[in-house]
Amino acid sequence: MKRLFRRCAVAAALTAIAGCGSSNSTPPERPSGAIEGIVFAAPVSGATVQAWTYRDGGRGELLGQATTDASGRYALSVKTPDGILLLEASGGVYREEASARDVTLAPQPHLRSLVRYVNGGPPPAGNITSFTTLASGLADHLVSGGETAQAATDRGFAAFNAALGLDVRAVTPLHITDPGSATGGLSPGHEYGFYEAAISQWTAEAGTRNGQTPHTTHTSASFVALGLEDIRADGLLDGSAEGGRLLSVGGIALDTETYRHDLAVALLRIAQSGANATGLAAGQLVPAADRWNGSTAGFFGYAPVVPLDETPPAITNLQPPENSILCGTFTASASVGDALLADSVFLLDGNLLGNQGTASAPRIAINTRQYSNGNHALVLRATDVLGNVSTLTRTLAFLNAFIC
Repeated sequence: MKRLFRRCAVAAALTAIAGCGSSNSTPPERPSGAIEGIVFAAPVSGATVQAWTYRDGGRGELLGQATTDASGRYALSVKTPDGILLLEASGGVYREEASARDVTLAPQPHLRSLVRYVNGGPPPAGNITSFTTLASGLADHLVSGGETAQAATDRGFAAFNAALGLDVRAVTPLHITDPGSATGGLSPGHEYGFYEAAISQWTAEAGTRNGQTPHTTHTSASFVALGLEDIRADGLLDGSAEGGRLLSVGGIALDTETYRHDLAVALLRIAQSGANATGLAAGQLVPAADRWNGSTAGFFGYAPVVPLDETPPAITNLQPPENSILCGTFTASASVGDALLADSVFLLDGNLLGNQGTASAPRIAINTRQYSNGNHALVLRATDVLGNVSTLTRTLAFLNAFIC
């Protein structure tokens, strides 16, 4: 009887153990959801987008992947508990706005973002851009300093949202070289597109300064990769990477004002260029450029703000010379230099004549017979995008004789 009791007790115990084991061997099904957005440095087509759990400032488990279409858009589904996800984009092709040169991205990730995923909640904003990349780099640095993934992500992205005046994950940047972006008014999408295009403009000019064809070596993507390395090291965009190593684009050293002041000026320069197909004038983008340039965000190290530009245009070689005596039709001309030159016009005795040339090489034909004999004041007035004005005056004598 005792033997039978022991056998039953052992059998019952084994059954209980087996039951406990089976309940742990099959984890509960993870809820699933969608993430979608655009990969943008200009639209990146054919890029691979991967979603990972975010662990210790880097990749955890791969959750899903997708490929972007011709407009840079993607959609993927994931199954994961609530938490922070890392989105990475690699490969693909985009066209630099400033040079119209196609750039093929290498297989390693170039652009990234961090999103908060909540099961049953609305899909997270999944745009992956140059600025989500920098914001995620700031979050990485904060995580390395002991902050939670959630707190670091919130703080990193809030800092860039404030500096740009828009939500870098939720707002979709518009492609400024696409005539389809000419919607008739300025929107956050336009501003975001110009912030991105500013990187293209600066790197194109950097290529020229380094004696290279623009965007053959130094591209928007390579610049953002340097920025990511920069901000992850110490939480600052200051040109200093891990171990104090100084970063540069060819022979051009990076520092706080490269990222802040120089990119803001580049934004206005590309807005002035023929690449701008939005129908927006450069003057309409001044508030956006001013916002970024005037930011005192912590990732700029609270460095004093350098004004965008307080120097008026430089007028040289205004012709005819002072006190010239003129009869009949003559041409007034000059040279005007300014990185943000907007307009140059001639005036005679305070009356607007206009400009038959360009802003940098203005000229106008004047017939003295349309005016009285005697002295007249010819003025050239040049204005830049920021409203800085220069004037230069010549006193000319008109002598309308029968022989001219």
